[in-house]
Amino acid sequence: QQTCRCVKSPPVNKTMHRVTKLFARAALVLALAGGAVNAIYAATPSPVQIDVLLGLTGGGAFAGAANQSTLQALETYTNQHGGISGRPVHFVILDNKTDPTVAVQLANELIANKSKVILVSGFVAACKAVASLVSAGPVEYCLSPALYPQKGSFVFSAGVSTRDTIEACVRYFRG
Repeated sequence: QQTCRCVKSPPVNKTMHRVTKLFARAALVLALAGGAVNAIYAATPSPVQIDVLLGLTGGGAFAGAANQSTLQALETYTNQHGGISGRPVHFVILDNKTDPTVAVQLANELIANKSKVILVSGFVAACKAVASLVSAGPVEYCLSPALYPQKGSFVFSAGVSTRDTIEACVRYFRG
């Protein structure tokens, strides 16, 4: 009897490893994209600041802590290798307490302070809550594949969408 691997939940440590790798890749892409912004601010040696909303407390603290460690390691590595076009990168990590309401409050503060990009934890509820605030910017990068950004929006989602994964599994079962 055959089963689809995507139906089984992998053990937590494998899941956390995948989330951490995905988070590191997403952060690196955003950090490298900041190089284009660097041309505008070439005269300013200030760091490239990337704001991050993570659930460091609450029900998602286990994932938030892993994501925070990954970002800190990425920041250290990037800065040791010249930063982004000579500018250091700095992740400003804020605790959204794994609560969408707190995520909205923090995002409103970041928007008021003219943040350019906001990374939001992989819990889709926080991503959806923040997505409603960024219709005219800044860019939101959600670390969950369960968020389906509207075409032309300032919202982006990580990984292969869960909708596409489910469709692939259904095709597999039919086959």
